[in-house]
Amino acid sequence: FTVLFVVRGLDRVADMEVTGDEADLTIFSIINALSTLVGFSWEHAFHLGVEVVAVKLGYPVAGQFVLALIVAAVAIVPWRRHILQKVLHLEKEVAESKHMSLHKQEEQNIREMRQDSEGGPMELLASTAQMHETSEPKD
Repeated sequence: FTVLFVVRGLDRVADMEVTGDEADLTIFSIINALSTLVGFSWEHAFHLGVEVVAVKLGYPVAGQFVLALIVAAVAIVPWRRHILQKVLHLEKEVAESKHMSLHKQEEQNIREMRQDSEGGPMELLASTAQMHETSEPKD
């Protein structure tokens, strides 16, 4: 339970406006590390629990298999309904955000080219071609 309070405190510190971006990234890295440690602890506890119950049943291998199926059946449904849906939603938001920022940058570049090109449409075409040449990734 200690990790719960530590993560909650770190999250509140990261939400403060006093911390900068680097401090926030460091705090989130610490939270991720603690989350990984808790995950490994739970995995180890489940493994030992399943092993003990399977041995008590008298059929260690079959008992572990059946208990693994039960745990999977209990865990997969909520995972798909809640965690997976949230992850997919957040990934969609990030992709849309990147798309919008690229679109805004492209509009800004066009406005700047229009302001810079006072010589007419030919200069506008030349500056557009130059922009695409510089923005293409190089291997």
